[in-house]
Amino acid sequence: MAAGSRPTIITARGTPWQQHWREISQRPELLRALLRRDFKVRYAQTRLGTLWALLQPLLTLGVLYVVFREVLRVNTEPLPYPLFALSGIVVWNYFNYVVSQSASALIHAQNVIRKIYFPRVMLGLSKTLVGSIDFIIGTALLLVGGLLTGQVHWQGLLLIPLVWAGTGLAGLGLGLGISALSIRYRDLQQILPFLLQLLFFLSPVAYGMDFFLRFVGKNQLALFYLNPVSGLIELWRSLLFGQDIPAWWSLSPLAGLALLFLALVYFHRTEKKLADLI
Repeated sequence: MAAGSRPTIITARGTPWQQHWREISQRPELLRALLRRDFKVRYAQTRLGTLWALLQPLLTLGVLYVVFREVLRVNTEPLPYPLFALSGIVVWNYFNYVVSQSASALIHAQNVIRKIYFPRVMLGLSKTLVGSIDFIIGTALLLVGGLLTGQVHWQGLLLIPLVWAGTGLAGLGLGLGISALSIRYRDLQQILPFLLQLLFFLSPVAYGMDFFLRFVGKNQLALFYLNPVSGLIELWRSLLFGQDIPAWWSLSPLAGLALLFLALVYFHRTEKKLADLI
């Protein structure tokens, strides 16, 4: 470079969405490798393997049944409470897995990040796709229960991918945002389990809207659906069991998409100097 001349800086074109999509589409073999690794860690290297995907929602269901059905007397008619709660658990477990795993993805991969460049968003995307296995197994368990009770609404099954995609994208957005923030604020990793536990009780997993309205007025109902999974859980139940779809449900996926957009923008800015910060 001649003396006095300025260095040439090469930058990618397009929005963060376009840049991430372009990098992912150009490296499918890397995504497959990450998927194989995460699958082995999640299932192949555990004694229970995929059986844990069945045991976890059933154990959670047992706890919720005792607390909310027997003690708090939550009414979920016409759905039996086990079927009602299990439907919420399936969606929540998927969301919870994607958020918690994506949020720690950068820190766990810091040794690799210091050495080579690759699209870091793939770390969170891999967790989202692997977590889909739990969602599929949980859905199969839910359908068995629906068949035994005669509650399944078969036409609604066609829209299952909508709930799966909305839940995964919302979890990925929140996870990526926390992952990027954790590079500067490591305490977020310690606070995250508590925040997710709090969000669990603010989501209609173990109770319905009638129970929620005991504590807040109808004017605050829209705030309830700003939770990115509340509307998706309600929609999920409506599709599976032929119930009325809540009027405000669409606020949740919109909040999830907004969260994903903001997370990608911040993640993209942090990624440029990630190797120096981590």
